[in-house]
Amino acid sequence: MSQAQERALRNAAHFPLSLVSGPPGTGKSFTIAAMAIDQMLHGDAVLVVSKTPEAIDVVRNKLRESYGLTEGYVHAGEQGFTRSLKAHLDTLLKEGVEPPKESAAKLRRSLKEIRRSLGKAERRFSRSLRIAKFLGPAGMGAWLARLGESLLRRRLNMDGLWGLQEAIGQLRQRFEQQAASYINACRREKLVRLLNKERSSLVKFHQALRARTSKTQAERFAKTNMNLVLQAYPIWLASLDELNEILPLMRGMFDLVIFDESTQCDISSALPALYRAKRAVVVGDGKQLRHISFLPVKQQQRLWGKSFSAENYLHLTVIGINLFLIWYRTIWLARMR
Repeated sequence: MSQAQERALRNAAHFPLSLVSGPPGTGKSFTIAAMAIDQMLHGDAVLVVSKTPEAIDVVRNKLRESYGLTEGYVHAGEQGFTRSLKAHLDTLLKEGVEPPKESAAKLRRSLKEIRRSLGKAERRFSRSLRIAKFLGPAGMGAWLARLGESLLRRRLNMDGLWGLQEAIGQLRQRFEQQAASYINACRREKLVRLLNKERSSLVKFHQALRARTSKTQAERFAKTNMNLVLQAYPIWLASLDELNEILPLMRGMFDLVIFDESTQCDISSALPALYRAKRAVVVGDGKQLRHISFLPVKQQQRLWGKSFSAENYLHLTVIGINLFLIWYRTIWLARMR
């Protein structure tokens, strides 16, 4: 990861609100996936939302392909979020989860060893490059370069230099594979513990999802320990329009919410997601088109005068009052229940 991406991860972990901005192709989706996994490994729950399903699909692919994550996240898929989550819970509760072949603790020790070896190889390669640059024409005169090469020949072996570069590539590949195994082992061990000790909470959440009415669903959600559900599924990938179908409106239930393609998100859709989280990261490109187009004030006034007469204005006012009364009556009935 670049320094900017690492800084974005630190900001997401320590600040209540942070911003990630950049044009397409600069690694924003990769950074979002890294944030989600980083928070998950620290025991936090993450909600990744966007107005467009395509943006969510890209993040899901990064989690699966770039990081090898197979457990611990939920995504709508082709069936829609609710059906996909129901199917996943059905499988989890009926079939359970197999423990990892290697424990997370063992994989963590192996990761540390690979990382130490990788650090040593990179330092050796860096020293060799500095020596090669020093011996080159830009670093010394031609005659001095020949003298320096004879003196430093033992420390600089070009064949060994390229071999060292190949070894670094192999170590990085091993580290990535081992890191993916470690992440999935952590998730599997967590799920095994939850199914053994807190299976009833997952069953209640499953029953709430299967409720036929919103009233029954709200009652079952109230009886569900959502903290345990989020331990089973710490990463949620959803569109803003799906949140109310699958999650209760609980303040701060997620540790972090990430808005992808934020220029396409309107404030009214974003507020429920913000309410459900303790910290937020806004990701997008300020130069992209907004979700609505803006007209100059003079042009708006000209269109208004051209399109609406006093009679039309009175008609629209009556419609607005009726809509407000319908909304107020709906809220009042909901509270009475």
